[in-house]
Amino acid sequence: MKLQSIFCQFFTLYFGTILLVICQFVPASRYLQSSAIINNSRWYFFGGEIENNGGNNNDSNEVFYLKLSKSFYTDSPSWVKEETGSPLANVFSTSYVYPDNSSVLIIGGVMVDPMTQGAAPNSSAIYKYNLNDSSWEVPKITGIDNFAVCGGLQSITDNTGRVFLYGGMQNYSGLICNKMSILFINKMSWLTINLTTSRVGYTATLDKSGNITYIGGRSMPNFNSNSYVSMKEVCFLY
Repeated sequence: MKLQSIFCQFFTLYFGTILLVICQFVPASRYLQSSAIINNSRWYFFGGEIENNGGNNNDSNEVFYLKLSKSFYTDSPSWVKEETGSPLANVFSTSYVYPDNSSVLIIGGVMVDPMTQGAAPNSSAIYKYNLNDSSWEVPKITGIDNFAVCGGLQSITDNTGRVFLYGGMQNYSGLICNKMSILFINKMSWLTINLTTSRVGYTATLDKSGNITYIGGRSMPNFNSNSYVSMKEVCFLY
């Protein structure tokens, strides 16, 4: 009986391990997804363009995360998929995390119907993901979001609750924008400033003095042009 008990325990552990491996969620290969770290404990990923071996790639509305509170193997991280995906598939977007770590804003980019992969002309420029109950909503923001249907821009947030969004590429025309859109989180309102240069695909850095430095990217009106910005051309916003 003792030997039988040992065999039962072995097979239970063995097949339990196999079942766990089979059921574990592994995200499909993708790029152009957005991400956000919540309270240094969870690393969330949103959307992205998924590799499709059959031909055309598909845009995803998946939401999944890694738990940063415990160690994991980099070659086989323990992904956790949320049951509720975003209302629209999204790629080329940027994100903003609320100071209290309660919600994430998914901002701009290309947003399409996740089922048909067709354009969603009435989509919002911003969607809010509530982390407490995994629900989505369209936040009410006054003013005009001049960067709508723009992607490739990077959000910068200062300590006063302002989100700065510079330039970006219009998803369907390929034009690169020269506007600075500022979202005031406390008032949920927009302010738009016209700048002298257009830019997309840059790096944006906020220093301790509150200045934003933009380096690199592309600047010509048409994205297909040879329009790489010289690394000597540093743009400062004070």
